[in-house]
Amino acid sequence: MPGKAISHYRIAQKHDGVDLGVVCVVESTRVDGHIRPTCLPDSLVANSHALERFRHEARDWLYTEVYG
Repeated sequence: MPGKAISHYRIAQKHDGVDLGVVCVVESTRVDGHIRPTCLPDSLVANSHALERFRHEARDWLYTEVYG
């Protein structure tokens, strides 16, 4: 996974997973900066329960960040 490019981001490092997801350090090729998104591993994408839980946790996190 490290070195793989997705759109204008390049995966720099892969860290151990947290709950359902895998945390990566991602570099933007357009601006000088890093982000750390959590991604659902390919092995869980077909699992509808895991996918719904992942989406639910992402919505909860976003709500907390916006309305915190």
